[in-house]
Amino acid sequence: MPEPAPDPAVDRLIDEILSVMPDMATATVQLNELVAGRLGVSTIDLQCLHALAKADAPLGAGELAKRLSRTTGAVTRMIDRLEAAGYVERAADPNDRRRALVRVTERGRTLSADYYDGMGRRATELLSRFDEHQLRAVLTFVTATRDDATTEATLLRNAPATEGGGRAR
Repeated sequence: MPEPAPDPAVDRLIDEILSVMPDMATATVQLNELVAGRLGVSTIDLQCLHALAKADAPLGAGELAKRLSRTTGAVTRMIDRLEAAGYVERAADPNDRRRALVRVTERGRTLSADYYDGMGRRATELLSRFDEHQLRAVLTFVTATRDDATTEATLLRNAPATEGGGRAR
């Protein structure tokens, strides 16, 4: 079966989307850096706070380490800093007293929401203009893009650095 003829309009849209994606990533990084600065934490500490806020239940350091692709030692230090700032709290695991579970405090949730709720409302407003088919397409795209970025990060983390700082392909 022959390939379908190229569609210049579709090709232009793909090019525009691919052109905007790095700008979107940069804007997100800049926003997170500003929020982290306002909260007095590092950007990785902010990622830890986000992971805890998104979790259905309190998490242990090991689970957080997996979600953040960090060592448990690094995560323990993050938790220490976030706890000292009043953004998270530890509690004994009711099923294993040797293990601590971590959850976001009301203060941590409120301060984080202060910076992200407006953007969430605007995104909800924009997405509400799309029909179900369009929303499924958006979800498919952002999920696949997130998964691809996660895969690339894993490949980069596990690959030896090459001369000039790149990674061997």
